[in-house]
Amino acid sequence: MADRRIERLADVLVNYSVAIQPGDKVLIQGDAPAAALILAVYEQALRAGGHPLVMPILPGMDEILYRVASEAQLQHVSEPMKLIAETYDAHIRIAADLNTKELSGVDPQKMVVERRAQAAQSAETLGRPPTFPWAGGTRPATDDVAEQLLDRTWRPALEVIGADGLPALADAGNVARPTTTLGLSIRIPPGVDPDAITARLTELLTADPPSGATVTVSPGWGATGWDAPPTASWLAAALHASSTAWFDEEPRSIGEGGTIPFMAMLGEQFPNAQFVVTGVLGPGSNAHGPNEFLHVATGEHLTCCVAEVIASLPA
Repeated sequence: MADRRIERLADVLVNYSVAIQPGDKVLIQGDAPAAALILAVYEQALRAGGHPLVMPILPGMDEILYRVASEAQLQHVSEPMKLIAETYDAHIRIAADLNTKELSGVDPQKMVVERRAQAAQSAETLGRPPTFPWAGGTRPATDDVAEQLLDRTWRPALEVIGADGLPALADAGNVARPTTTLGLSIRIPPGVDPDAITARLTELLTADPPSGATVTVSPGWGATGWDAPPTASWLAAALHASSTAWFDEEPRSIGEGGTIPFMAMLGEQFPNAQFVVTGVLGPGSNAHGPNEFLHVATGEHLTCCVAEVIASLPA
């Protein structure tokens, strides 16, 4: 007997989320435990007049890849997958991992190598993103879109956010300062231990200072970064429906350099949970500033979006 919930979800994915039209080529990828939904999506794609290609993913494949593959194999993107990325009209990915800790024993560096190859392919497929306005002759650190993507998500960054001991220009003179204090903010990638980074940074700053100067480090607080789990198909459909209904735009995801400390704790406590981290930013809003304010109409629409997503939770 068919499960009406699966049939309805497949209908939403095919006819609403990606809106397959007659003649569209669609790739359907999914983990083996989601076989029932994969088959239902396949049927809906055929009924919509599309040309579906199904690529099942077996449990344990990722673990074998990271354990056995060489660096060259991890960097390799197959020609068929390149062709699919460039020529197919839609891609539906259904995640249904049974073992969420399957990759806990693999070498993280191998995952970095493969993700770098994935980022390069994504940048090539998606093309150059919209440009931001730059002041004068300033420009980004790199024009490589894949490097920009990695710099914003999986690489560390250091910023000097404050200084004490430096006089104002009107009071400055050719004199020696007794002390200078700098405030450093360091962004670390998800999965890196902030306490270990603090200890290592303290060691580097105090080991051999120039001219034998006295350097002391007073650590502040550290937080672990977080990377979201794969988006469940029901959540992707709910986000798409609510976003298009209230903003007339498809939802977008972005890697952000800041962090919300409790997200890593929640992810560890609830490894199978789905998360939506959002807020009101952009024109008409000034979050976390001295004059903090929000765009009320956008906040109202966002509240309606979140309410609809919550209402879409599977029973």
